[in-house]
Amino acid sequence: MPGIFFVIRVRKLVYSVPSRLIGTKLLARIYENEIFLLEGADEVARLPLGTGDSGAVIDFRHLIGHLLRKPGAFAGYRWREELFPAPAYRAAFDHLERRSPTTADRRYLEILKVAADEGQTAVENALEQLLYAPHTEVSADKVREMLATWQDIQREWRDRPAMAVDLGSYDDLLEGGDPDGCNFCENSNEEVVR
Repeated sequence: MPGIFFVIRVRKLVYSVPSRLIGTKLLARIYENEIFLLEGADEVARLPLGTGDSGAVIDFRHLIGHLLRKPGAFAGYRWREELFPAPAYRAAFDHLERRSPTTADRRYLEILKVAADEGQTAVENALEQLLYAPHTEVSADKVREMLATWQDIQREWRDRPAMAVDLGSYDDLLEGGDPDGCNFCENSNEEVVR
């Protein structure tokens, strides 16, 4: 079970740590919003400081590799609710569970793996798009496809040549003239007020 090996306790709160720190003696320096974990004089990790006097601060990135190797551990994981980093992730899991309860855990963990690799916010945005689309499949592959499409669009916009802008016509307007050579004020009862 991942909970046995991937967590530390600091001030009554449980924190997940990267798997590379298993078995390492750590010193925790507590600051206003962060905990710095030190191995000797070297900083090896930073964790967000949790609030309250009990509970857990679990970062799915610390556990995802282990959980993918043993997806059955997800169902019984003590801090399972902490593995839904945003409401869209919980909604995606619920969607998967309604569609296929036997594979929901595995498929959700695959989505979390994409989030660990590509970024939590980007995957959250993709999940929201997939969940609101009619008759859509929610899967790690669909999330990757959506992220690739967004990356293609960003690349396309970056590769576009800059637009040439002629500010001369604006200068003419500021000086009271008409950039097209037509003086509107001459043919009306209106005046340019400066």
